[in-house]
Amino acid sequence: MSILFLDCSRGISEKAFLSGLLDLGISPETLLPAVGIIPERTTEFKQVIQAGEPIQEYLAKPEDESATLPILEVNRILQNSGLPVKFREKCDQIFTLAADHSVLNVEKGQFSEEAIFLVVGLLLSLEELQVDYLYCSPLPVSIPDASEDLLRVLCDSNIPMDAPSSNSRISTVLAAFLACKADFSQPGMRIMKIARAALRDHGGPGKDLRLILGERSGMAALRKMSLLQINLDDITPQQTAYLIDRLSSAGALEVYQVPLLMKKNRMGIQINVVARSEDEEKISGILFRETPTLGIRVFAIDDHPMSTFEIRNIFSAFGKIPVKFKKQNGQIIGVQPEYESCAQVARDRGVPLQQVMNAAQAAAYEEMKKG
Repeated sequence: MSILFLDCSRGISEKAFLSGLLDLGISPETLLPAVGIIPERTTEFKQVIQAGEPIQEYLAKPEDESATLPILEVNRILQNSGLPVKFREKCDQIFTLAADHSVLNVEKGQFSEEAIFLVVGLLLSLEELQVDYLYCSPLPVSIPDASEDLLRVLCDSNIPMDAPSSNSRISTVLAAFLACKADFSQPGMRIMKIARAALRDHGGPGKDLRLILGERSGMAALRKMSLLQINLDDITPQQTAYLIDRLSSAGALEVYQVPLLMKKNRMGIQINVVARSEDEEKISGILFRETPTLGIRVFAIDDHPMSTFEIRNIFSAFGKIPVKFKKQNGQIIGVQPEYESCAQVARDRGVPLQQVMNAAQAAAYEEMKKG
């Protein structure tokens, strides 16, 4: 399970990020599908590869003057690109997130052709390196110099910031990329390789972005669960109830919601889903299909002590009722009657629900005494 940590305390840019990935061993040919999306770039890029020139020098060139495109045109280019669906969907998620936070509004958000190339190239490179999880240090952002678009993405995506150590600047697109792909924490890891990429910060002295490739160590290597999280302000309570049922039926270990106050003082909710790692893709599919969300945050649960349980049918004053027996290290430490079964008995008998649950719990404790 490969993980990549970005030490961007001195700054980060799309080009430096991609240059560092190449230094970690990515073949330049990996980027050809990204270049092919923008036809006029293809010839120059192929010439660089054929000549055996360092691709990093190509990336070190100043920002070009390529035309800017509205978000709808960006999405059209990506859909017609021939890239695998998972790459098209992730690119669409990144650019839509950036556009949605534009002061120009989502329909008028503009992106350069180079930005498209770099985002696709980064995704292709991470796939080639078989990076399962991307981690990142807090972003060095100078608030007075940051655009409102960037601050909006940082705010709504809950990205941590540090005071900058240089005058390098972070683009809104890169912030959106990291919001959709990275976990802003430091993982437990065994380091396998370190790469550096020089940062050109507007004529100032070069700084380094460090990319640390490794694998999980200790308890982190045994991670078996994830927390998937989305924020919503455009879903009804009935839809939320349906969503929770769908997620639970699909194998989610826990689903809960937290009330939020979102932008423009709109009331919203945060949906949190604890699931097994192997169920991440299935759970993500349900969240995308059943909600208006454009992105899902996924957090690794590295160390999650859990008790075990078994369900026993207990004979109580109201008949047979399933009860959950919670165990820790093989010892029963608690009992909990199953709600739905107790509720059905209460309706059938015309008695208070609490009375049924108390009777079932008392009978379960008697069962515990018998061993």
